[in-house]
Amino acid sequence: MEKSATSASTLQRVIRDLQKQRDKHMSAIADIDAAFKAYGIKTDKARKGSGKKAPAKKKRGRFNKTAEQFITDLLKKNKRLSTREVNIRWSRIGRGGSADNTLLNLVNNKTVKREKIKGGRGSTYQLR
Repeated sequence: MEKSATSASTLQRVIRDLQKQRDKHMSAIADIDAAFKAYGIKTDKARKGSGKKAPAKKKRGRFNKTAEQFITDLLKKNKRLSTREVNIRWSRIGRGGSADNTLLNLVNNKTVKREKIKGGRGSTYQLR
């Protein structure tokens, strides 16, 4: 009988330890989520066991201007913008993805001029 009492107490101790570890991990996840939220980082995947479902897919957006018109209007106002600056404004108005493909199309159509950033990554864009 003593063996089963020892096994039960060992099991209880293991369960308590696992619960403490789980609480620490959940606290760490909450801290990570708070940091992501503070920096505007969105997580798309639902965590297993959290009870949360993955967010529904966004529907295709409707905008007053085409992507090309939006970027050319930006460049008319700001004369010269980096890829990063264009993408920030792109997402700010609720457009999905990035403006990279549209920028490339405008460069290939010779509507926009691209210059590499010297000593850094990326490019700047201006109207021709």
